[in-house]
Amino acid sequence: MQKRRILIANWKTYLQSFSEIDRKIDEIKQNLNSSNIDLVICPPFIYLQRMKNKLEAQNLSIGSQNFSTSETNANTGEILASMLTDLGCNHSILGHSEIRERYAESSDTVAAKVKIAVKHNITPIVCVGEALETRTKSDYLKFLIDQTIESLPELSDVEKNNIIIAYEPIWSIGTGKIPSIPQIEEVLNTLKSIPGLGSAKFVYGGSVNEKNISEICEVKSLDGVLVGGASTDIKKLNSISQALQDSY
Repeated sequence: MQKRRILIANWKTYLQSFSEIDRKIDEIKQNLNSSNIDLVICPPFIYLQRMKNKLEAQNLSIGSQNFSTSETNANTGEILASMLTDLGCNHSILGHSEIRERYAESSDTVAAKVKIAVKHNITPIVCVGEALETRTKSDYLKFLIDQTIESLPELSDVEKNNIIIAYEPIWSIGTGKIPSIPQIEEVLNTLKSIPGLGSAKFVYGGSVNEKNISEICEVKSLDGVLVGGASTDIKKLNSISQALQDSY
């Protein structure tokens, strides 16, 4: 059986009101075809319940953009993995470069969150990627190998726990610049050579949109994409979804 393509929509904080969310929900119901892919939409925390309730019958999953490293009760302002599970949220983006940078989040912390996610039946979407400064050096592949290994608690459990690894070069996020097909292939093949990751699911993220998705789909070792800003436009999201389905 052929593997289904994965489409992850990271809405970040682009949508900032319930009225906007409700409009997007209506557009998803009316215009989005995702019958042959695994679609995960990750809105801000405050909108998770609304989207879960109103899109229950749709062929998609709702994911979070992060959660706390703690599992205890005294955590003012935090969102726990157990809360997300109770909500029906079954995916979470972990280790996104914006979180790593803003909160000085280490790969060890990301690995701890991955372990918590698996414990609470949440599929981790683990982000790794290099800055432009690192990319210009000869050892950027070693950096990516080390970051990936350090961000995963048990390499042997990656496939068993359905963990998704998202390669997101930091220099590409929001810039409109994307690596060439050979550059993406080089990174994915390198990461797949890590013992335990040969059959893992890998997606690409970084300035993915409806205009470049067909080219990105040419990457043979790719299982799908993680899309930022373009994913909040449902017509664009549908075009990306269609391109993924056509690439089988």
